Amino acid sequence: MFPIPRPEFVVLYNGVDEMQDEQTLKLSDMFAKYGKKNPIELELKVKIFNINKGRNTAIAKRSATLQGYEQFIHMVRKYQKECTDFKDAVLKAITYCTKRNILKDFLLNHSKEVINMLTKEWNLKDAVRVGREEGREKTLEEIQKLIKQGITDANEILKMLEKKIKK
Repeated sequence: MFPIPRPEFVVLYNGVDEMQDEQTLKLSDMFAKYGKKNPIELELKVKIFNINKGRNTAIAKRSATLQGYEQFIHMVRKYQKECTDFKDAVLKAITYCTKRNILKDFLLNHSKEVINMLTKEWNLKDAVRVGREEGREKTLEEIQKLIKQGITDANEILKMLEKKIKK
């Protein structure tokens, strides 16, 4: 046997339902029946941290990204009270944050994905479709870069793209 790193499972909660700052849940609490005749072979403890604005500030202070995310979600909720359309609230929050250098680069580069993630109900089919769309967009960007570098031969472009994929 060889040692492996100690795993830790953490959930960052930013829902709207009231929740304490920190709690630990056990997977076994969800099992229908267990006891001496049906012992648990594996236990999973999940630490849940409430990262809504003003909660667990020590955690947020350790990460500028987490602080920015906390502020962004706070602004979405603030604008949601003012806007009739949730998408408008998200757009206003993106504008607010980028003007104040909060997650600016991320929001400028991924605003479409952020809007889709927050405004659409998630399902596997949509996730696969979005992943494919993003892949096509990235491939087109790579092709455009190569063409700008003077590489116009289709076979050469394909070879260079294949090398990037293998990395």
